[in-house]
This record gives sequence, C-alpha cells and structure tokens, in this order.
Amino acid sequence: MSIFEFDAKQHKVYTENLGYISRLYLDHKNLTYEMDGFYFYTLCERKEDGFHFVGYFSKEKDSIENNLSCIMVLPNKQREGYGKFLIDFSYQLSIIEKKTGSPEKPLSDLGHKTYVSYWTHKILNMLLLTKNSSLSIQDISDSTSITTNDIQEVLDSYQILRQNNGKYFFYTEESYLKLILSKSGRAGRKVHAEKIHWTPHQAAKAP
Repeated sequence: MSIFEFDAKQHKVYTENLGYISRLYLDHKNLTYEMDGFYFYTLCERKEDGFHFVGYFSKEKDSIENNLSCIMVLPNKQREGYGKFLIDFSYQLSIIEKKTGSPEKPLSDLGHKTYVSYWTHKILNMLLLTKNSSLSIQDISDSTSITTNDIQEVLDSYQILRQNNGKYFFYTEESYLKLILSKSGRAGRKVHAEKIHWTPHQAAKAP
C-alpha cells in the first residue's frame, strides 16, 4: 500500500474528481466550499500494473483541531480494514506534528461508530500494555494524539474511568478490557509509522 499527498490548490482537477467520486457514495458530501484549503491523502494498492485507488481522506490546512475532514473508501474495498488504516494514518501525521487531532464533526452514524471502535482499540490496548499505575488521560493523549475529550468519551461509555472517595481511577481488569475489545470490531490495518516520509507543512515553511 502507498499513500500520496495532494494539495488541492496545486492539483485542482484531481482533487475535485476525488470529491465527485465520493459524492457517489456519501450522501452528505458536497463541493460547494472552496477546496484550495485542503490536503488530500489517497490510499492505493500497489500491483504489478501500477497503483490502484482504494480511498482517501482530506484534511483542512489551517484547522487547529481537526486532523480529518472527509473520508471515503470504495465500496468494493470496504470491510478490509482500510477505513481505520486511513484514520490511523491521520493520527500518525498528528503525532509527527506533535499535536492532538479529531475528525470534523458532526460525524455520520457510521463515521462515529468507526471512530469509537478505533479509539477503543488504541486506548484499551495502551491500558493493557502499560504497567504504569499513574497513567493519565493526558498520557494517553500524548502517546496517541487523540484528544482528551475523545478519550474521555470512550472511558466514560465503558465505565473505565471511575471514582472512589473523590479520586478518579482507571478500571483495568484485563478480562473486562478484552471483553470490550472483542465487541468493538476489528482493529483495522496497522500503519507502520517508520515508513512515513512526510514533513509537517508548518515546519517546511519555517525559515
């Protein structure tokens, strides 16, 4: 698999066509806004005869909070882990940028379900692997680039963040966390962060 970045300002026709393709499958997709303010990240399968388009996500250039605006995977490639792969890739870029990110909201019902599943796998696996009893929500956010609000949404929904005598703690019984994971769908394809060759645009512009 390969991912390529396109600047909508520099590649107008190509990125507009991506938008038109997504309109075929996303009811809420529209092209009424200015696309120059977005980067597009296209995912392709590499085969002997070249690169085969699978899907993409877009990212607003100047957004402080959002690391993903729109995401689309071709219908014939859905349920193969590519959606969560693209989501994970967006967070890997946030990690490189050293900031937290969240998808543009409101999310569709399917989008919210996919994100909650992704967040759940990232957060609970970190709780299962860590031996640090003083782990905090901020520690999880620093490691994953998931916002503290999104982390708290997951912890609250599964009653992992609990309170005793005025003090908050994580309930991390292994069997309980693994049961939640077993009901949270597949983890998706793993992004190998060490293979990402990308420089944050703000860093690239710096003198």
